[in-house]
Amino acid sequence: MFSVFLFLNGAEFAPLLTHGFPPFTPKVSAEDTANEIENALFTRQEFFGADAIVPLPTFEARAKISELYERQPNNPNILEKLAELDEKLSRFDEAEKFTIRLAEIDSAKNENLAAFYHRRAQFEKEAGVLRKILFSIDAEKRPAVFEKLIDLARTHDLKSYLDADFYAEVARENTDVYPIFEKLIDNLTEEKNYAEALNFARQAKAQFPENGGVLLEKEIDILLEMNKPREAEAIYRAAFDPFWSEIEAQKFYDFLNRLDRLRAYGAEIKAAFKKNPADFDAGVRLALYQNHDYEYGNDEITPVFLRLEQSKKNWTTGELVTAARLLLRAGEADLAARFLYTLY
Repeated sequence: MFSVFLFLNGAEFAPLLTHGFPPFTPKVSAEDTANEIENALFTRQEFFGADAIVPLPTFEARAKISELYERQPNNPNILEKLAELDEKLSRFDEAEKFTIRLAEIDSAKNENLAAFYHRRAQFEKEAGVLRKILFSIDAEKRPAVFEKLIDLARTHDLKSYLDADFYAEVARENTDVYPIFEKLIDNLTEEKNYAEALNFARQAKAQFPENGGVLLEKEIDILLEMNKPREAEAIYRAAFDPFWSEIEAQKFYDFLNRLDRLRAYGAEIKAAFKKNPADFDAGVRLALYQNHDYEYGNDEITPVFLRLEQSKKNWTTGELVTAARLLLRAGEADLAARFLYTLY
């Protein structure tokens, strides 16, 4: 009966009879692998009647780990340990090969590869790995990697990571990562590449309006380094915000004072408001300037807004709200209420 069964089912069994059974690879749990790695690295010896765990000689441990590698060639823990042992044995080519393979299996292990190249003083290769990490990891981790890469490039004169093309590539790949732009601007400024720094500062201002204050200061500082004080003043004046904090406002007036332009600025807005007392922008600037012109007793904003109220016929909603907010901040609730009443 058995022979008949084989005969009748020959077609089904023919591939097995012809080619043999497929290789059987038993599944090995992570815990089993960890135990095997430990057994390959350490041995137990008795000292004074007690068991002690003693590391095996590096060469012997490497041979045992190699046996594990033959069975599990893609196990990251085995690859990592094999690379470590090869490096200890000065088998650097093998260590590099296994670390590269480890990084291919687990991209987080590119950190291992970068560290290996750093120890080997292969800084160009290290930079290449850091670049790969920079363009692949989560956004919040990129600024630290970028800083590390730039520091490496500066220390070892890796020019390809310090030129405008690379910076532009970093900016393109990180349009939503503000700290990257901040580091780009700072790096270019330190390198005295002011034109590129200014370009990135202005690009960042458009992309990250919530960081506008910091970026404005960087833009102004860069323009001053470029010996363009008039352009810096024009940009700072255009960015004027009546609701700046006291610190931000003081920076603006200190800037004008450093350029010996504070009194000239005051004279200009006084003249503009005198010429046209319905000029809302000039009136607001004048009202706020009086707190910073170093003249005693002229810091009341009420007279300015009373003049505006008398002279200005057509008000926008934004102007009415601004006037009311500034008056409330100055403790002039009654006058503020008149503007709010007009609004509603």
